[in-house]
Amino acid sequence: LPLLLRQQELTSALAGAHRAILRSFIERGRPLSMKEVGLLVPDGDGRAALLARAKSELVVLDDGGESIEGAYPMTTATTPHCLTVEGHKFHAMCALDALGVSPMFGVKTIIESRCHITGERIRVEQLNQEVLEASPSERVNVGIRWHYGGSTAAHSL
Repeated sequence: LPLLLRQQELTSALAGAHRAILRSFIERGRPLSMKEVGLLVPDGDGRAALLARAKSELVVLDDGGESIEGAYPMTTATTPHCLTVEGHKFHAMCALDALGVSPMFGVKTIIESRCHITGERIRVEQLNQEVLEASPSERVNVGIRWHYGGSTAAHSL
């Protein structure tokens, strides 16, 4: 996956900051602030580090580039895929990303979404790679509608 390769190219300090941003969604229900990231990178310039990472799509910044909006697979932007993890609510960037959170962190995840075709509500309770419960049925199919919207994949999938 391109994002995995991009993460592997990071310095150890930036990789640690990236992991901290991801973990912050799980532990706090939000990404780290620019100031918090600045404390994790050696030169203290979290904004410069994040702008460089945003270009590689490891993190997604708000339109002004002033704060973190997301880090794959999670986002603060409203998407059709709402996640509840350890009492925190946030969104996944796409349906496939929603299914990746539980195995990524080893935490129970509740995914609430709607079928893109029928509009029917979907709820999946997941722990790691196991679906504990799903409604309206245990059979849930996930797909991605690929299109280029002139922005990051977070805004175009």
